[in-house]
Amino acid sequence: MGFSEGWIRSIWMLMSNVWYSININGTRHGFFKSSRGIKQGDPLSPSLFVLEAELLSGIMDNLFNIGCIPYSVDKKSPRITHLCYADDTILFSSCDLFSFHFVMNELHEYEKISEQMVNKRKSSFYVPFQEDDQRITDINKITGFQWCQFPMKYLGCPIYLGRKKVVYFSDMVAKVANRMQGWQSKLLSYGDKVVLIKSILQALPLHILFVLHPPKTVLN
Repeated sequence: MGFSEGWIRSIWMLMSNVWYSININGTRHGFFKSSRGIKQGDPLSPSLFVLEAELLSGIMDNLFNIGCIPYSVDKKSPRITHLCYADDTILFSSCDLFSFHFVMNELHEYEKISEQMVNKRKSSFYVPFQEDDQRITDINKITGFQWCQFPMKYLGCPIYLGRKKVVYFSDMVAKVANRMQGWQSKLLSYGDKVVLIKSILQALPLHILFVLHPPKTVLN
């Protein structure tokens, strides 16, 4: 990314020279070296995580640019290869099995470099409704992810195919309603209730997901 050798050396010294001491009954006892780099909560950690995430972004963009994960979208829509929010990631691909081999190979390489592991138990893939069972089985074998059906939730919002349905948003509406049923809300003015609603909406809770499209040859 163009960082100077001095900057890289300084960051590496911070990560590789971490020691801990245990405090027992107010007295420190010994030191031991960390094998996992900087500790959780270190102010430097988020920035380093973003730098590692940039590597994953570059890998996915490169696969798309060289045609390894082709998929078709509306001409007016941006060609998005992935979406990331903290450690939640959506990868977009066609249902072509060769694409999955390319993607999984690159994910394994990213795991080796970053030492961040994909949690397959929390990861899933989604395919169009018309996709056949054999294709779904093949994708499951290649990725090791479980197959799920739309609608799904990402960052607390429903992601669906086709027309909007009230049932997709029922959980979200219920959460807002439950949080507003406290006795305090009855004592608030109209303006205060607006502030309360906004704060509740912002506080709503926001594993890797594959969102898949039919093979490019089919769409063409």
